[in-house]
Amino acid sequence: MIKHVKSLYPFTYLFMKKIYLCTLVFLLSLFSANADYSPSPDFQERLHEAAVNINTLLENKSSVHKTRFLEIIQEYKIQYAGDERAQYILDYIYEFLVEDKSQQSDRPNILLIIADDMWLDASPGYNEWWTKASMPHLEDMISNGLVFENFWTAPTCTPTRGTILTGKYGVRTWVLAVDDPMPLTEKPLQSFLPQSYSHAVIGKWHLSKDPDHPNDIGIDYYAGMLSWGVKSYWDWTLTENWQQTEKTSYITSSFTDLAIDWTKKQDNPWFLWLAYTSPHTPFHLPPTDLHSADDLDPSETAIEVNPLPYYHAMLESLDTEIGRLLDSFSEEELKNTLIIFMGDNGTPGQVVQSPYEKRKAKWSLYQGGINTPLIVSWAWVSRIWERESALVNSVDLFATILDLSSADSYETQDSLSFAELLTDASAQKRTYAYGEVWGTSPQAWFTLRDSQYKYLKLDSGRTFFYDLKNDPYETNNLYRNPSSSQEESLSRLESIALEIRGE
Repeated sequence: MIKHVKSLYPFTYLFMKKIYLCTLVFLLSLFSANADYSPSPDFQERLHEAAVNINTLLENKSSVHKTRFLEIIQEYKIQYAGDERAQYILDYIYEFLVEDKSQQSDRPNILLIIADDMWLDASPGYNEWWTKASMPHLEDMISNGLVFENFWTAPTCTPTRGTILTGKYGVRTWVLAVDDPMPLTEKPLQSFLPQSYSHAVIGKWHLSKDPDHPNDIGIDYYAGMLSWGVKSYWDWTLTENWQQTEKTSYITSSFTDLAIDWTKKQDNPWFLWLAYTSPHTPFHLPPTDLHSADDLDPSETAIEVNPLPYYHAMLESLDTEIGRLLDSFSEEELKNTLIIFMGDNGTPGQVVQSPYEKRKAKWSLYQGGINTPLIVSWAWVSRIWERESALVNSVDLFATILDLSSADSYETQDSLSFAELLTDASAQKRTYAYGEVWGTSPQAWFTLRDSQYKYLKLDSGRTFFYDLKNDPYETNNLYRNPSSSQEESLSRLESIALEIRGE
């Protein structure tokens, strides 16, 4: 039986093996038919103890593990249909687990956490030769979830948020640059959630400066900051459902406080969009209880000379606050919460690490501006501690979140759900990823990639074509001299890009 699980689901093998070993005395009996079998009181007592042990182990994992374990029991009921002893054991354990499972929600809470200005160079779980921020809670998500290697966003804040909210590329909503307002005629993903879901957006909005905008577009509860950022993390304006208040509390901690307060009030499944402003500028040294960089000089001069360690301290403080939020959940609530962590665009040029430099970081359509971290963990994720190379766009979060919520129907033009990839590595994948931005730098316009090649068109008129498998840092432009096979890929990408853009 252990061999059977290992061959089908190697990522759960060690966990499943622990379950089977604790009940080995019963599982061995599955291989010996006994038509006259009659359970003794002692056997019944030990079987109940085994069922309790199995359930306890499963309770410490996501609901997907329990679902898969129940499927395996059903498979073995068919395989050992003539074994009365086996049927009794399997029926007892199945019924025990199903009775407990019925008490759990079949719709997860969904927590979307957005870090502001975070590329792969700073994130744990990606290319370990870079200097990393200390983020133990994010590392815990990685060890309990799935890491996406090819996640594309826009290279700036506003367009990325627009794609998530609407499931559309910016070329369709005209949200293409920083501070572009989202038209109120667009329908947000929250409007398609099942009626049983509560929803809120807490933190950075950056889709309009109008304090009425979040609620007017369809957000039930909004609390956060409307603009690109703050002049000081201790001096900012809180907008909470139209009302505005000046605040002097540390903004990262305040967003966590708001998230804790809101989630504690929820009795139904919920979707929380939690958009921190950290580690966006201004770079600074956070409160001492949120980070471990005690030796850093907090002066502006020291920060200006070497901002990288301060940027990392801000990320560590963000991680500390994420941990505080998760610690506020009950064990049952955490087990039924799916967590999506992402960066909204690349690392700022002042702190991006080699081989990238400022012109290929935030604001640009190079990989350093748009290929950001995406980690999905906990509830409904059975691909534990795995990596996924599939192409994923920020626009895909729209359909994915709605699929995870079991939304009956929704309208989407560009979004492709990757929900099935959380449990099945062979699920449908994108054949291309698209990115765009306008009016922000000489590195702006649009780009498209497939599994190997990337086509990049800049507003300066220059065109680039890269082989990302062999040139991941985009140093060798093949556009003017592609091979015959590369020319075929280039032509296809150009054609798709023109179709997306209606050109």
